[in-house]
Amino acid sequence: MNRSRFVGLHSQGLKEILLIVLMAVLVWLLAGRYELLEEFTTFAKHHEHWELDELVISTTFLGLALGVFVFRRWREASQVAHHLEEQRMALELALGEVRQLQGIIPICAACKKVRDESGYWHKVEEYLSHHSEAEFSHGLCAECSNVYFAELADEHGNLPA
Repeated sequence: MNRSRFVGLHSQGLKEILLIVLMAVLVWLLAGRYELLEEFTTFAKHHEHWELDELVISTTFLGLALGVFVFRRWREASQVAHHLEEQRMALELALGEVRQLQGIIPICAACKKVRDESGYWHKVEEYLSHHSEAEFSHGLCAECSNVYFAELADEHGNLPA
């Protein structure tokens, strides 16, 4: 795990702990303001063998904490899903723009013309330009230069620049 990812996770963990502490203080303040715990204590004293006071307070706090964490995870999951959907759409768009030659391409062994799907023969440059995004620039290789321009070559076989 790289360091920046670890720092991000550590920072998020600290935020969640702070959130739990703030929720605990909020529950404590609300319970004190509306005397909910006193009402519950009176009821619990009559039913001491049930140990309701500890159970209800713990359950309430854990329920609130769970609600906050579920909401945060749901929000993160929806953000990731949205990001993945954007990525999928971008990939589909890019795939639609890609033109790729596949399979066997019939080519003449002598003149190097290529036969298309209709049976017509085309120059290699025309065929590839029509079936791909390729563009061509013409030149001569060293062997062809020597064949076609032999009279211009010096005694070492070099053509003038």
